[in-house]
Amino acid sequence: MFVIRIAAWALTLLTALAVCGRARTGARAVPKLLCAAGVLLALSPGAWASCVVVGGAPGVFAFSFNFPAFDPTVADGTTLATSTVPASAAIEVDCTTGGNNTYFGTAGTGAQASVGQYGEYATGIPGIGVILSFASGQFPITRSFSYQVNFLYQPTLTARLIKTGDITAGGMLTGEFGQWWISQTTGSPLFAFSLRYNGALSVIPKVPTCTVSTRSVSASLGAVSSGAFAGAGSTAGAASANVQLSCSGGVTGSTTKLYATMTDATAPANRTNQLSLTPTSTAKGVKVQLSYNGQVLAYGADSAVAGNANQFFVSAAQNGTVTIPIVAKYVATGDPIVAGTANATATMTMSYQ
Repeated sequence: MFVIRIAAWALTLLTALAVCGRARTGARAVPKLLCAAGVLLALSPGAWASCVVVGGAPGVFAFSFNFPAFDPTVADGTTLATSTVPASAAIEVDCTTGGNNTYFGTAGTGAQASVGQYGEYATGIPGIGVILSFASGQFPITRSFSYQVNFLYQPTLTARLIKTGDITAGGMLTGEFGQWWISQTTGSPLFAFSLRYNGALSVIPKVPTCTVSTRSVSASLGAVSSGAFAGAGSTAGAASANVQLSCSGGVTGSTTKLYATMTDATAPANRTNQLSLTPTSTAKGVKVQLSYNGQVLAYGADSAVAGNANQFFVSAAQNGTVTIPIVAKYVATGDPIVAGTANATATMTMSYQ
């Protein structure tokens, strides 16, 4: 017999760091934006300005979005939320030379990275990108500037979150997602501005959410002769059980991607595709093999984190009932087979992605 205990449903929130770019509206200084999530905005190796931020501390752009739950089935390119902010305080900058700087995104290695079809950078949430713009254009952009001593640097930036593709799960945007830099003659860029979300921004698409209808399922493999096995890795006997989920709350046409991880309840560190027998089992030389849609399952940690070891894709679920058929078989380990009881238990942890 095997038993699957279904863990409490967990919503996976992917921490996202936006990749953004920006330039200044005036003609006095052009900064470099250094964005998180693997994106750097690098300055060209042309003329470097000698600049300092008076007071030594970088300025802050804090982006506040009004972003309620939204319909994820809108057309690609649709703006989902917008935030326009000036610097939180006037920042005084001294520059002694001018120059011409080009801004572009990289993958964190210094190599130029491409933006999406709308000129956006990835946020870390699939299907959602971010665009930054200022009065004279959208990033990426090249601007020349001349020097000015003791000027107040206070550009206004607008951030737009847009749909770029299928959105099947939400996430959280928080903390610093970018930095703005000004070139210097010393070769080390000057950290002038920090770009941050004003608190934590929840991204909540109206996709289905699911609850487990069958908290525990079991199936009996019955009696199996040791002669039914043909050597290590061979299987014998078969029984099936269905795990059912009830999904609702999504707008028409929306889906959420369901993933699951099986965990060996007897040996949680097990990462093989053979489920351990319980300590009270008396049989030797056999274990249990579980499969889903013909795929033999391996075991992972009891976690809903995306990319968890041996996590497997279940389906793209709409509103309604989702059935997950699990088939169990005995599998020979290669050790001598000794007759006796052979029971095993696994847990299944679900994940939205």
